[in-house]
Amino acid sequence: MATHNAIAAIGQAILGLLASACPRPEFAAAQFELYQGRQFQTPLDEGITLYLHRITPANNIRNLPPRVAPDGRRYRPSLPLDLHYLLTA
Repeated sequence: MATHNAIAAIGQAILGLLASACPRPEFAAAQFELYQGRQFQTPLDEGITLYLHRITPANNIRNLPPRVAPDGRRYRPSLPLDLHYLLTA
């Protein structure tokens, strides 16, 4: 079962991909940060912010079958989520 930690890890992974693709000689001072709503009042001088705007259930794969462990125990099905991010420079 995913928790808020898993959602935060996804945001950090996205920022890691963006940071690794950034040409550092041209943007040496660029920062990459996850933002909360109140942080938009004091924006970064240079860089990319990632804001989790909305979380919705994934409608295209909503009815998953129950999960079955190797020992035969059944678990409730997972709820797939769509994470909607706002990316600002």
